[in-house]
Amino acid sequence: EGTRIALSGDGTATGTSSAPAMFNPRYQGVDGNERQYTVTALKATQQTKDVVVLDAVNAEMFFADQSWLTVTAQSGEFIDSAQRLQLNGNVTLTHANGNVI
Repeated sequence: EGTRIALSGDGTATGTSSAPAMFNPRYQGVDGNERQYTVTALKATQQTKDVVVLDAVNAEMFFADQSWLTVTAQSGEFIDSAQRLQLNGNVTLTHANGNVI
């Protein structure tokens, strides 16, 4: 019940013990309403135990009616305790029907 999530990357990790990082991370999951989603980024850096900073974010959500929504942003922060992704810089939403915000 609730959100299910999986994490994968290209196997390339870098950083120091205080700021580990991963290139090409991919988060896949299903939300509480059974909607599938995927979040990818160019790089993820563990800023604190609770916060992961993402560079060049791309997120997709798929709906029961077969439509989808894509969101892109220059950066983002995933806050684990809140289960929230905060997007920053040139955030663009594109819906399957062609609407772009």
